[in-house]
Amino acid sequence: LSYNCQVGSCKSCLCRVVSGEVRSLVDLGYLLSAEEIAAGHVLACQCLPQSDLTLMSAAVATNWAPAQIKQATPLSSRVWRITLSPEQAMPFLPGQFLQLCHQPGTDVRSYSVSWPSNAREIVVDVTLRKQGRVSPLLCDRGSVGRTLWVSGCSGRFGQADDGKGPLLAIASGSGLGTTLGLVRAALARNPYRAVMLVHAIRKRQDKFDVAELQRLQQQHEGFHYFHALSQENDGKQHELVGRFTSWLEEWRSLYPYQKYGLEARDWRAVICGNSGLAQACQQ
Repeated sequence: LSYNCQVGSCKSCLCRVVSGEVRSLVDLGYLLSAEEIAAGHVLACQCLPQSDLTLMSAAVATNWAPAQIKQATPLSSRVWRITLSPEQAMPFLPGQFLQLCHQPGTDVRSYSVSWPSNAREIVVDVTLRKQGRVSPLLCDRGSVGRTLWVSGCSGRFGQADDGKGPLLAIASGSGLGTTLGLVRAALARNPYRAVMLVHAIRKRQDKFDVAELQRLQQQHEGFHYFHALSQENDGKQHELVGRFTSWLEEWRSLYPYQKYGLEARDWRAVICGNSGLAQACQQ
C-alpha cells in the first residue's frame, strides 16, 4: 500500500477491508465520507490489525496541473513558506491539503494549505529535511520560477467543527500555518469565541507568524496563544517550558479568561502536527 503523511490526512493509504478486523486509532468520521466508511474503507496508517487481513487499495487517479514557485521564504531554521502560482485558480477550504511533485506521479508529497493562501496563490509550509528528496528542492530561494505539478485541494480536516463551543487548536512545527487557517475561519464565524492555540516547537528561534498571533489576540478578546518550547529552560510571556505533552493534564487551566466559565466537555479540539503529539493529545 502506498502511504505518505502517516498521520491520516493525505488519504494515500486509503484501503478497503475485504476480510478481517481492524481497530482505527482515530475517528474516521472526521477524515472519510459516510459512503467510504459504509463501504469498509479505512486509513492503513491509522489502524491496528485485530486479525489476519485482506485489504484492497483504494488509490484514486490524480489530475495534475502545473504551478510555478513564486516565492520561497524561510520562516525559521527548519520551516519554509512556499508560495505557488497555479495555472488555474484552485479553490480550497481551511484545513485541506494538496499533492505536489516535480513530475506527475514521481516523488509525490502531500502538504497542507497554509493561511496566507487565496485561490490564485496557494501557500504551503514545508519542513526542510536535508536528506529528503523533495524538501531541499523546495526550501531554496533558487527554486523560484521552477514549475511543479500540483493536485486539487481536498480533505476534511477541521471541517467537523460545529463552532458551538470553545476551541483548543494544537500545532507543531510547520502545522501552525494550517491551524491558523482554521482558527481564522472559526473567529470569522464567531469573533467572540473562546479559542486557545498552542504551537509546539523546539526553541524560540523556531517561532513564526507571531505578528498574526498577536493581531488575533488584539482583535478577539477570547483568543489566547502559547508557544510550547521543548528545548528552552525558562519561559517568557506566552511561553510554556517543555514538551506540550507534559502540560496535557492541566491544559484547560492555561486558558486565562476564566470569566467564560468553560467546562472541559464543552471544548472542541483540532490537532495538526507530528503523529507522536497527535496520539498523545488524543489519549
